[in-house]
Amino acid sequence: MKVYKTFPTLKNETAIALGYFDGVHLGHRAVIQTAVTYAQNSNLEPAIFTFSLDEELLASRGGDILSQRQKEKRIEALGIEQYVCPPASTFYQNSAKWFVQEILHEKLNAKTVFCGRDFTIGKGKEAGVNALEKLCAEYGITVIVVEDVQENGKPVSSTRIRNALKEGNMQEANTLLAEPYAIDFEVMHGKKIGRTIGRPTINQIYPPHILSPQFGVYVTEVYLNGKTYAAATGFGTRPTVSGDSASAETFIIGFDGDLYGEAVETTFYRYLYPQEKFATLEELSARIDSAVKAAEEDKVARDKQEKY
Repeated sequence: MKVYKTFPTLKNETAIALGYFDGVHLGHRAVIQTAVTYAQNSNLEPAIFTFSLDEELLASRGGDILSQRQKEKRIEALGIEQYVCPPASTFYQNSAKWFVQEILHEKLNAKTVFCGRDFTIGKGKEAGVNALEKLCAEYGITVIVVEDVQENGKPVSSTRIRNALKEGNMQEANTLLAEPYAIDFEVMHGKKIGRTIGRPTINQIYPPHILSPQFGVYVTEVYLNGKTYAAATGFGTRPTVSGDSASAETFIIGFDGDLYGEAVETTFYRYLYPQEKFATLEELSARIDSAVKAAEEDKVARDKQEKY
């Protein structure tokens, strides 16, 4: 997948999915997969038009669900070949007509575009899907609106996923995301307390512009060099050792090595316990042992399920 951070001029005619796609959830996937299937059947190139937001603005709104790397990885797996993601600040003050003419028609060579029912474009969100259809028709571009996806009788939305993550409800969040929630932040040096109790961990600090899930202990899995490892992650401010910034401290079961500076993928499966301040490191060690046992049992169960 080719990634553009500006507005490229595409030679091939395209079928383009439009949207922010912050969680690449079931509803987003319906739009993207409809565009990919249409492109394959119409000799068009499957593309996506999305955008990036200022990190300070994102932080003030609670943060993105996924990192940019995770977002791109998941979208590429759906079959998108051209990924156009300029900063919103480079176009949000322009009119909807400018976007259709200058970007969709002249730059991206769009023949068909796909979006959700609530998609808007133009300064002040001036154009909804009906206005977009009229504007696109002037340039021979067809607009296909993909209806909302329902899960448990309610539309799938980023808000539902955010709420589930904040509540530690990983089952609902992962169902709506279509694949487990994951982070891939760089491994940083921590206080190395885990080493003193025989449980060395990797430390991944959450950037302010990424949504923080519920503080607590999770069953996780870490992907390294083509292999997945069962893991237990404590997410929060490390109250037992006077921590401050929110971070994910992960003990990788059966792995021993130096991962500092690497962007490690840690996948969250189940919320176990709330964050707690222990009186001693021995109590902390016992809690980690309990989480490790749960992580090992869950990994065995997942592996069996995958075989069948």
